[in-house]
Amino acid sequence: MINQTISPELPELESFQTFFELWLSEQHQHLHRLILASQHNKNISNAEDEDGPVLGALVERVLKHYETYYEVKSRCAEQDVLAMLSPPWTSSLEDAFLWKGGWRPSMAFHLL
Repeated sequence: MINQTISPELPELESFQTFFELWLSEQHQHLHRLILASQHNKNISNAEDEDGPVLGALVERVLKHYETYYEVKSRCAEQDVLAMLSPPWTSSLEDAFLWKGGWRPSMAFHLL
């Protein structure tokens, strides 16, 4: 597993796409670690619970990971809000879900 931390210093839209891909990859790693910790925690009894600090640190790391994502996304939205609301790197299926959920490009004019 790659043990890298994502830098929140990526304000460009192209950089956000790269940032998002790296962030998603790291998110999968965090998910894998949480699943392993959860399975390990099921195998031990509550009397032997020595993993509390380890699980807490894992959860704290995941929360910090999300915090970094929203900080970078917020900075990129300040530069180009429409690109963040209708990102060019989403798949056709994701775009369809955005439309189904009520987001249309014309909604940007209503927000103004």
